[in-house]
Amino acid sequence: MKNNRILSLVVDALLLISIAVLYTWSIFAAQLESTLGFDHVQTSAVFTVSICSYCGGSLLAGVLSKYVRMSFVLLIAAIFLSGGFALSGLFGTLCSYMIGYGLLSGAGVGMVYNAVLCDCARRFPDKSGLSSGILLMSYSFGALLFSHVSAALIVRFELQSVFLRFAVFELIILLAGALFSHLIPVPCEAKFSGNNTEANSSKAGISPVAMIRMRSFYLIFFWLMIISASALTVIGSTTLMVQAAGFTPQVGTLLTGLVSFIGAFGRLGFGQMFDKHGHSATVRADGFLITCSAVFMLIALLCHLRIAFIIGLLLLGFSFGGMSSICAALVNHLYGLQYYAQNLSIVSLQMIPASLLGPMIASTIYDRTESYLFVFVVVLALSLLANVIGYKIDR
Repeated sequence: MKNNRILSLVVDALLLISIAVLYTWSIFAAQLESTLGFDHVQTSAVFTVSICSYCGGSLLAGVLSKYVRMSFVLLIAAIFLSGGFALSGLFGTLCSYMIGYGLLSGAGVGMVYNAVLCDCARRFPDKSGLSSGILLMSYSFGALLFSHVSAALIVRFELQSVFLRFAVFELIILLAGALFSHLIPVPCEAKFSGNNTEANSSKAGISPVAMIRMRSFYLIFFWLMIISASALTVIGSTTLMVQAAGFTPQVGTLLTGLVSFIGAFGRLGFGQMFDKHGHSATVRADGFLITCSAVFMLIALLCHLRIAFIIGLLLLGFSFGGMSSICAALVNHLYGLQYYAQNLSIVSLQMIPASLLGPMIASTIYDRTESYLFVFVVVLALSLLANVIGYKIDR
């Protein structure tokens, strides 16, 4: 049984690594804008659709988890994810990228993410923090890996061919994951064992309906939404922002990967802080860091200090990575394991307004001013608002 748990953790980590390509869109966007004539608003819209669809996919997986096994969820996700890449590669139009990469692939990624975290929580009820931290770190390393893989493939092949290659890759990986999940399912006694700590024993079975009636849900939801909007404003256009700061495209690719790399340590760091100091202090620390990141990037553009831009970018990656750990830990800690898949998917819906609020406003400002200075002003304003909400969260 112990060996099966470890093996399942490795498989779950590989699944998350494989779907992390969603967060390398800025590399594809730069290529689309430079060679195919897409403008910044159009490429940002594709990324926004993918984030919204990601939330929808996560919600769908949460609903399906009540009725079907994880293997079936992964099969549907394989069709969505690989089909989305294939559609993008076959046609190469804005509509195909919206429907393919944005709608279908985004939904597939959300389904896999929800299914894997739920599977991990059920297999490791005694080590939920450590196991989820390992998975989320793998997710970040996957984004770093695919940022380099995508850049290398774009140099060697046409962009549409790259999407088709990703379609085949995702199909193989997710089908293998579905087969493994079918052969080694979650033990029945572990499915709703919940968190056995005294602090959570009374909250082990809070349903989604009961959760959305609680004050804590709305404070957490809006805090996550604003932090996400601040981070996604930058992450959706990282490669272009780095080049605007005076770096070469090669350095831009490296820094794009480093954002994901440092985010992995943010996941572990804030997860450990959550266990030691509680959710209130962790939330406030995360909000403070993203405010600092906006200040550094503003200083970089105003004073032409490249090192300040790098520091700001890394702080943002660390903060955004920590937000993922805080979200997963809060849902498990406050609302229990029995409805974890459904509750996590509902809380994750904050990504929809976040992806609309941040990147679309930022792209509009850039197209009108041809400068990222006011974009970072927006990021700073959002982060300050998040800090106000964070201080209202009860200890």
